[in-house]
Amino acid sequence: MEAHPPFTAEASSLPFLFNPVSAAAFFSTLFFCFIVSPPIRIYLGKICTAKLPKSSNMHFDTLLASTIHAVLAVTFSSYSLAFGLLGTYRVFSKSSLGFVTLQVSLGYFVADLVIILLDPKLRSDKASLMHHIAGIVGLVLSLHFQGKLMYYLIFRLISELSTPFVNMRWVLYEFRITNGILYRAAAYGMMATFFFTRIITMPWFWYDFYYCFMHPGIVIVPDFFKVWAVCNFSAFDVLNLYWFYKMVRGAMKLYSSHNNQE
Repeated sequence: MEAHPPFTAEASSLPFLFNPVSAAAFFSTLFFCFIVSPPIRIYLGKICTAKLPKSSNMHFDTLLASTIHAVLAVTFSSYSLAFGLLGTYRVFSKSSLGFVTLQVSLGYFVADLVIILLDPKLRSDKASLMHHIAGIVGLVLSLHFQGKLMYYLIFRLISELSTPFVNMRWVLYEFRITNGILYRAAAYGMMATFFFTRIITMPWFWYDFYYCFMHPGIVIVPDFFKVWAVCNFSAFDVLNLYWFYKMVRGAMKLYSSHNNQE
């Protein structure tokens, strides 16, 4: 990690939070959920044998925006990391693409949280609710303090690579399309991308994070932000390990049932 003196905190800036990028992401998410997705859901209900329960309608309607956000977040994050746009200085970054990535994610997560709060079934999923709130807090803090700990938030957004597979598997399961190769591909793809972006990266992430906290430049990051980062990333990893455990169990059942059919 390169030195980057002087170690002085910069003033917070609301324009990094409230801007056309985050606003566009917010309203686009609502547009895809309430305007674009319902006709798709209705059409699938007509051509599929199984019908989607009414209580799951809103969940389905969120998936298109979720997938689009995942594609954008992974693309922007991977490009930023691969080409060194965030720099090698972990404490803060001034990457323009990095700011856009965080702003897009902030707009999406706030809109999705609004949708979750409006739907009783989605609201009952406490893990997803806390996931969104914690993510929003991190994005707000990094943007409000103009790029503090941006590198680690961008790195974590790569884990959205598993989201399209999670969404596809859910749709196929709800419409009872579970016997073909498409469902198995979605299930195994979900587990593989989850493992490579969330599980296997944990040791390196925490080693690098610890090294960042030992750097003298960390003094420019507010103490409450540092405490939030440690607690939040730890909680996310515990949750990821639990989710991955459930995925492995599901994959084992799917593999056994497939072998029994053969």
